Amino acid sequence: MADSYKPLETVFHIDRSTDASAHIQSEREARMQGHDAFEILAGETTWFFTTPRHMSMLISDIQRNEQRINVQWDHIHAAVRAQYVNTHMVDEMMATNEIEGVHSTRQEIEEAVQSVRTGRSNQHKPIRFSEFAKLWIALENQELRSPATLRDIRNIYDQVTDGEIEPADLPDGELFRKNSVDITGPRGIVHRGAASEVQISTLLQSVISVMNSDSLPQLQAAMAAHFLFEYTHPFYDGNGRTGRFLLALNLQPVLSLPTILSLSSTIAANKQRYYKAFDVTENPMNYRELTFFIMMMLEYVRQAQESLFVELDQYEAQAAKLDAWVEQMSAEYELGDSEESVLRELADVHQAVPDSPSSVRELASALRRSTQSVRKYVARLIALGLVERVGVRPMTVRLAHGVAAF
Repeated sequence: MADSYKPLETVFHIDRSTDASAHIQSEREARMQGHDAFEILAGETTWFFTTPRHMSMLISDIQRNEQRINVQWDHIHAAVRAQYVNTHMVDEMMATNEIEGVHSTRQEIEEAVQSVRTGRSNQHKPIRFSEFAKLWIALENQELRSPATLRDIRNIYDQVTDGEIEPADLPDGELFRKNSVDITGPRGIVHRGAASEVQISTLLQSVISVMNSDSLPQLQAAMAAHFLFEYTHPFYDGNGRTGRFLLALNLQPVLSLPTILSLSSTIAANKQRYYKAFDVTENPMNYRELTFFIMMMLEYVRQAQESLFVELDQYEAQAAKLDAWVEQMSAEYELGDSEESVLRELADVHQAVPDSPSSVRELASALRRSTQSVRKYVARLIALGLVERVGVRPMTVRLAHGVAAF
């Protein structure tokens, strides 16, 4: 780490004096009472985090990256953005399933997302993961808010895990599990969740308060709430998937959708470090300090953004090639401005989904022209061999096969 701020456990172990225990208590008090410290009361237990230099730099990087992402995102054609969101929504759902060891195929999740988008998810035959897909699409459309009640958390859990929990592992309390649960690792028990539904409810009320707090910085609050939700472990199974969706939901006010859709894949690539961070934070010698867990999660956000830049740069390079091709065709075939606009729109759609057709009505809507005028421009492009008809009623067209050189 770039600065000298270290976990309290590390501070204790490098202190060779006979007063190491007293020194660590003094250091803890100094951190909690610092002007950059924030306390969180979870039940009867106080957790805290501070804002050391490294955290400040991470947040600065993330904010600067978001500005660049938003600019690049706005420059991408709507059809390309839609395809990107679909692809990465599938990636996100697959990654969060992979982290929990839930087997799913890309085809299954693509079908679930498509069924929700086309309204087929309410048919008699259930489509696996369709309820989970509904949540992600609602988040994309900004139709969801952070939970305000315990029932809200249970409702999200039910959609995230719909049909994926064994009957013996379903919640047996009013909203959550009513019995204790241990999380075990190779060396035995690594975590004990809250012991009863009463304790769970008390802790989750604190989590809800953190999620909706006006007195905590939003990025850090989202990460702290994520830790406390997983620490509470309110269900027998499905906690990780539910917790990561809640994290995405809580990040929505401060991060762009592309960044949020890249986060679980980044966590999946660093799964062991992610789990280890929970263990370290729960170590009694770290005195319930959340600082290092929050910094790790912020590092994952920055890493997700950096991966996103690679993709966005590729889209921009592809868009530049597309523009050059359209201009070349326009000059070669002496196209008018409106005909060039139709060709560019079809080229953008082709870039998003190769050979995908567009209706005349869709083209007219995108270009803000009448269907009658667009039909005339399309007819000339067909006559020139740049565009081909795919359907009749409604009339649909696409770039002619073999003409796209971008």
